[in-house]
Amino acid sequence: MTLDQLHLLLRVTARISTALFVPGFAGVALGKFSPAPAVQWLARNAQRFMLAFAASHTVHLGLIIYGAATMPEFRAKLIVPIIIGGSVGFAFVYIAALFALRRTLGHEPQRGAARLESVALYWVWTIFAIANFSRLARPATVYGVFAVLLVAALGVRIAGNLRREEARVAIGSSGD
Repeated sequence: MTLDQLHLLLRVTARISTALFVPGFAGVALGKFSPAPAVQWLARNAQRFMLAFAASHTVHLGLIIYGAATMPEFRAKLIVPIIIGGSVGFAFVYIAALFALRRTLGHEPQRGAARLESVALYWVWTIFAIANFSRLARPATVYGVFAVLLVAALGVRIAGNLRREEARVAIGSSGD
């Protein structure tokens, strides 16, 4: 494999991962706003999207490792901040996947664990946002589409969290 082929495969796997992450990130929250069958299907399957995202990003990680192990010109671009940031990012991908797997099996996280899951998801969202927004100036790319989807997903997720918090407050105050 050439360096150009590796870079192409890395772009493809990153885009596939983004396309799987967005519905996994926002699916449950979106389900709170619409009873449409397609939206409810997405909400029910959000955890499966997260698991597919983790699988896709594992392929991406494998390509990075392959490039680092076999291509000196690729390895030369892996400076310490990229290695550390990427390692933390992949750790959070797998933390999010673990939570998705546990939810798929019917186990809801405790409050503290749910916070860790949120940190992981928002960290991964931030990495994808930086990657896509930083490339918006490039001509003839799909980064703009992904940037819009990421912002929309963030908005939906925040709105869903606010709606859940309003419901929690209403339930708490109804017992007074």
